[in-house]
Amino acid sequence: MVKRAIVAQAAVPVLPGEAEHKLYPLALRLVVNGQARVVGEHVVFSDADGAEVPAPLFVPRQS
Repeated sequence: MVKRAIVAQAAVPVLPGEAEHKLYPLALRLVVNGQARVVGEHVVFSDADGAEVPAPLFVPRQS
């Protein structure tokens, strides 16, 4: 079985016609910008200076 690290996770409603959630592009942006990287089986987050920081908490807005 292939194991992958979870960069971002959220409980979201699945609406008809939706292909992806806003969280997916956010997770990709964190990885591409170097703010999230996989170390072993964990994801490590860093700030703009490269210092490790705790995992961010994103609270979705209620619509």
